Amino acid sequence: MGQPGRYRMSTQSVFPCLHTGEEIEARNLITLIRECTWAYGENKTSIALVDAQGLSLADYPSGRAFGDAHEVRWQRSDDGRSYSVQVVCESDRRYPGLQPAQYFDQVDPRGYSLLLWGTLLEEVKDRNVWREVRIPRLLEYPVQRRSQVVYLRIYDCMIGRLPVTTRWLRLEGEG
Repeated sequence: MGQPGRYRMSTQSVFPCLHTGEEIEARNLITLIRECTWAYGENKTSIALVDAQGLSLADYPSGRAFGDAHEVRWQRSDDGRSYSVQVVCESDRRYPGLQPAQYFDQVDPRGYSLLLWGTLLEEVKDRNVWREVRIPRLLEYPVQRRSQVVYLRIYDCMIGRLPVTTRWLRLEGEG
């Protein structure tokens, strides 16, 4: 059995919910991404954690965007004309082209934070840049203020006590 009080049953049938869709057009995906604050994009040669408003789908065929409204995950189709999309949200909102696929009955209300790699470079004054010796490039995290460390705040969505997916919420700077 889990720790007493660690998990709670959802009081609403829509908290949280996973929506899925195939063959979603880029313009509809961009609309969902722009409702987020941050985005994580991937391609064959790089990854980036950026402000969601500046993300280009042409540069990142797969990724995640996240913020208060929802989390959006995408993968460009093989033909390059559409996207497979998942949205995790905490509302009863309907998303055009997406269908509710999974309602979760429990969440860890405390969530948790993942420490992101790197040490802030004090000598770079005009932007937030971190260095990690095990990663062969500088790291930039889109946080509002200069912070010694950056965390990714997340929580698990569960069915029973089984974690099914993780919802990315926000970046938090500290120190």
